[in-house]
Amino acid sequence: MSETTNFHSVTSNLLGGQRIATLATVDDDGLPHASLVPFALLRGQASLLIHVSALAPHFGYLKRRLQAAVLISKPEIAGEEVHALPRLSIQADIEFIDRQSPDYAPARDAYVQRFPEAGFMTDLQDFAFVKIKPLSGRVIAGFGAARKLDQASLRVAIENS
Repeated sequence: MSETTNFHSVTSNLLGGQRIATLATVDDDGLPHASLVPFALLRGQASLLIHVSALAPHFGYLKRRLQAAVLISKPEIAGEEVHALPRLSIQADIEFIDRQSPDYAPARDAYVQRFPEAGFMTDLQDFAFVKIKPLSGRVIAGFGAARKLDQASLRVAIENS
């Protein structure tokens, strides 16, 4: 396997194999905030998808600044080197999906397919689907193995995850 193929493989495996990301947002005072969020993939739109309650602080932060970052990582395994954990960070634009939008049904389907236990939550009126549209990123395939990712590479990785 070539080095480039390994980076693509790690990226796709993280996107397809992990279901939780750390969402980074910025509040009105410019302070950073991090939240754990379950995410699904909108493969036809090369985006990640989260389902957010309007009661969550990051809902408002995302509404006011339509940009965020996410970090997806393999979980730590006891006794193994943590510095070599594969991980992916993505800088992205944000788009809220209106319930009347033609994107709503595909978003709901993708989310419920990945999280069947959350189907009932998609009917709650204070929740919204939020599309995370990658702009750039960085993948760590192991210790000392890092690569910047452009938007096109991230789109391919999401489509192939």
